[in-house]
Amino acid sequence: MTLNQDYLNSIKSELEKLPIKHKKRRTHVPFRPTNNVNYLNMMKNCIGKELSKVSLPVDFNEPLSTLQRLTEDLEYSYLLDKAVSEKHDPYKRLAYISAFALSAYSSLPNRNAKPFNPLLGETFEFDRREDRGFFSVAEQISHHPPTSALFAVGEGWAVQEKYTFSTAVKGKTFTVHQDGSTFIKFTDTDSTYVYKKLPCSRVITNLVSGKVTTSCVGEIVIFQNKCAAQSRIKLVENKNGSHNAISGTIVDENGRIRYQLHGVWDKHILLRKLDEDGDIVAETLVWQRFPLPENSEKMHGFSQFAIELNELEEGVAPTDSRFRPDQRYMENGDWKKANHVKTELESRQRLRKAKRDELGKTYTPLWFLPKPESRRLTADDQIEFNLDYLVHHRTKDWKICPKIFEF
Repeated sequence: MTLNQDYLNSIKSELEKLPIKHKKRRTHVPFRPTNNVNYLNMMKNCIGKELSKVSLPVDFNEPLSTLQRLTEDLEYSYLLDKAVSEKHDPYKRLAYISAFALSAYSSLPNRNAKPFNPLLGETFEFDRREDRGFFSVAEQISHHPPTSALFAVGEGWAVQEKYTFSTAVKGKTFTVHQDGSTFIKFTDTDSTYVYKKLPCSRVITNLVSGKVTTSCVGEIVIFQNKCAAQSRIKLVENKNGSHNAISGTIVDENGRIRYQLHGVWDKHILLRKLDEDGDIVAETLVWQRFPLPENSEKMHGFSQFAIELNELEEGVAPTDSRFRPDQRYMENGDWKKANHVKTELESRQRLRKAKRDELGKTYTPLWFLPKPESRRLTADDQIEFNLDYLVHHRTKDWKICPKIFEF
């Protein structure tokens, strides 16, 4: 991941030229209408198919794009701020990174619907420097296979992600696979921390209401490129009355366990410090999920952070998910109009692809560029954020952007 001091200085310089937005964030979205979706027919039509290639009505969506859902990983960015403060305890820093990685799963049990598949070239910017201290940009860099990239920078840290999403359907179970990696870099060290996300399965337990249960099972391994210390976190299968349990260890270069993690990935995480004999000498609560807002269950199961994601912002690129009309109609409860517009937007996207194919052209993303092989940390470390995005934002010159929301 490219994040040398010159690169960081360039980011800081450009961000300082952008005024910080002072605004009161919205606290609710329109309630989701009750609908009579035939989930059984939908399941039958999807079995054996890649869901990203199936055009589903907005009845199965929530009013957020995959880019916004990816940005939702940053809801608990304060854990990275805490990791910054642990410069002299690299193992505790790794523990906070582990908690951050786990926190990305915490919203899943409350969400029954899927996000909108972004159009190719769609973007999402989230400027939270005022209250949360970070600025992020995401872009849909491939349509088939659907691939999203994100870059975020905070005080002393940066995150870059690139994930290709696929969905397998078997019976009443949807399993979402995320192929890619998350890279985290701190400005006070040359080390880069890397991990991969786990697949998550969602089972429709009620074909009438569409109620789902979520299961994430497996092991997350977080390593850094400069030393052998690592974190290994197991998400345990639900059984014997235990739901969404996790257990993890932070191991140093010599294989000694420095810290243990225990808890429930959608509720809280405890950190235990061990002495040289392996005895627990301290236990602290390092993460706890924020309480959901009132009527969350009527607002797509959104947290306060999720409610804020699709709020209109001035100055962002015209390709931003906030401007996607079918998603906005859906949020406002006009599903008939949303379905009509969604069909038109997808048809226009197919026409643009056919035109490129006819001309023998390939699509090139605007804001995430290929990284030279000599600077790649892993096989997934293929892109780097294009700082020109910040220049275009500052100058309000977005003529370079494709007109993907016109129909």
